[in-house]
Amino acid sequence: MAVVSARKTAAPSKVLAGKPPSLVRRMGRFSFLLAALMAGLAIRPFFETYETASVIFTIFLAATLLGSLFALGLQKSDESNSRSPRVSPLFICASVLGVLGMIGREVALRYPNRILILFITTSWVTFLVIVGASILGRALRTKRVTFDTIAAALCVYMLMGLAWAFIFSNIYIFDTHSFSFPPHEAMGQTPAELFHHTVSAFMYYSFVTLASIGYGDITPVSPPARALSALEGISGQFYLAILVASLVGIRISQAMQDEADEIREAVERDEQHL
Repeated sequence: MAVVSARKTAAPSKVLAGKPPSLVRRMGRFSFLLAALMAGLAIRPFFETYETASVIFTIFLAATLLGSLFALGLQKSDESNSRSPRVSPLFICASVLGVLGMIGREVALRYPNRILILFITTSWVTFLVIVGASILGRALRTKRVTFDTIAAALCVYMLMGLAWAFIFSNIYIFDTHSFSFPPHEAMGQTPAELFHHTVSAFMYYSFVTLASIGYGDITPVSPPARALSALEGISGQFYLAILVASLVGIRISQAMQDEADEIREAVERDEQHL
């Protein structure tokens, strides 16, 4: 009787312990990161004053940092022999680089110099490359393509655009004649304003180049700027045309196969009843 009563009391506790999945779990960690990146790019341009734009851009970088680390995540317990999640070296390295990039940016806005700016851009580019490569590896290793898998591939595409933006910013800060801007483009009067507006302008230029739109308002002038701009455009088209399109095709094929399996199982059940 004691065993029976213990089982009866244990059953409701399991039911109560089961919580409905959160919004992040329903979306998936990569879908959450993709939504954060898209929202940051869409909201930031509406705040053009230096003080407000700097705060918004800091929030955007912080959201990118936290979202990327969340997508990179800890190694789950079912992927290892230990019961608790394990911190991977890539997670630690990306965390350190992201935090250094955030702190360095705040310092550079107050005490700008080229060495510090080079350190910041290098930290962010390395952070984005590590996170992007890790997310892409997980997307390619998955056995079943889901919407979150496609979102992971799109996250890598967005992170590529951010990484190229920091690279172009570094080129322009060290050589202001490497790019040509329209006359109405205000790059700022102080070094801090120049650093902030340069990164902001090249985020726009990077995604326009990555998508091969090419409005022509910002144009590369120096040979390195031209070569890297062409490389970004080519890599963006290859990535979308080959990798993302392949994942979408696999997703459609799996959905069609699932539907065919459901129809076959329904026919088999009907035959058994007959």
